Parts: sequence; C-alpha cells; structure tokens
Amino acid sequence: MRLLVDYRDDLVGERARIQKRLRWNCHDLEVALELPPRVLDRFVWLDRLEAILAVLPDTARRRIAIEQVRRCRDLTVDIRALEREIRGHMRVLAPELMEIPGCSAISAAHLVGQTAGASRFRDEAAFAMHIGTAPLPVSSGKSERYRLNRTGNRKLNSVVHVIAVTQVRMHPPAIAFVERKRAEGMSTREALRCLKRHIGRTLFKTMVRAEKARGSVVVRVDFQPCAVAVAVWD
Repeated sequence: MRLLVDYRDDLVGERARIQKRLRWNCHDLEVALELPPRVLDRFVWLDRLEAILAVLPDTARRRIAIEQVRRCRDLTVDIRALEREIRGHMRVLAPELMEIPGCSAISAAHLVGQTAGASRFRDEAAFAMHIGTAPLPVSSGKSERYRLNRTGNRKLNSVVHVIAVTQVRMHPPAIAFVERKRAEGMSTREALRCLKRHIGRTLFKTMVRAEKARGSVVVRVDFQPCAVAVAVWD
C-alpha cells in the first residue's frame, strides 16, 4: 500500500508541475479561455483547451502547450486507475477506516502503509507520539499550555490534519467539540490540535480492531541494551 500511494503522490506532484507550466504557456499565448483553479485535471476542460490551441499559429510554445495538455490527460488517467486500485485494496484491508468521517481511501492507505501495523505500538499514547499529535506541555507557573508537536511521522500528521479539517467543516460532533474547546478559552488552532489528538486515538483503536479481526500478526520488539558477542571466522 505504501508503494502504491507514494507512486500516486509522485504522479499528482508531476501533474501539478505540468499544470503550472501549462498555465504560464497559455498566458503567453493569450488563450481566449479563462481557466478556473483546479480544472486542469478534468477531461472536459482539457478538451476545450486543446481545441483552442489547435487553431493557433504553429509555434514552439503552442506545440509544447498541446503536449502538456496530453500529458495532463495521461497522468490523470493513471492517477484515477491507481486510486481505484487503492480503493479496492482498502475495502479489504481496513474498510473501517473509510467509515471515519473525513478519511478517504487515500488517507486510509497512507495510514496503513506508513503505520505498518498499529498493533506494534504499546498503546494509543505511543501511536500519538509517532504521528505527532501527542501534546507537548510548556506550562509555566499557573499557566497550563501545550505547544505544537513537530516530531513524529509528518506524512501521517498531514493525513490526520486533513481528516480534522474536513470534520470541522462537515461533521457535527467535531464542530461541537471545537466549539466547546473554544468556549473553554482555547484558540482555534489549539482546539484543532485537541481534535487531532482525539482523531488519532480513534484511528489507533480502529486499526487495532481491524488487524485483530483479520488475524494480522505484528511483532513488537523492545530494544534493550545488551552485550554483543562477535565471532571471528577464519
């Protein structure tokens, strides 16, 4: 799963770079088509743009722009095929994750691939430290505060952040949770961090249950200082 989602992210990044260059070329060619944000991965807009470029005078920039349109189309086909494959795998590996509001199949695949088995963690606190959602106290005197945790796996932290932002936008329990934290005197960012910690706890329990239900066996190794014997062979 990690290989599939990482390759999908590489293709998305490559398409984004080509889209930026394509927009610049369209600007220089004075294309008579206003391109709204985030439309150059839709076939209908790519077809419109290619039709307009086809009737422009033949120049090197025009040929490059047409090639970029075709490249965007090919990358979109590959990305969508990968997403369908990933979605099919996640329906078997951890469908419970996709039932969590805000957790798409791609997010679930990142969680499964990057975590490599939630059962290998001692408890949900250790998992929270791994994904960078564990609170770090910076209290002083009577002031009790926590600072942003910049440690842990940043890819997983980004996935949890996307889930949290999505829930704050459309999931009533998460909206009520954030409002309650703000009423207690927290800022919006602090309330969002609390929500991410709560989501991390839910993700850990969900993945552990899914692994147990499917009979996944994960060996947890606790490394302890020990003497090392070295054998010298002739």
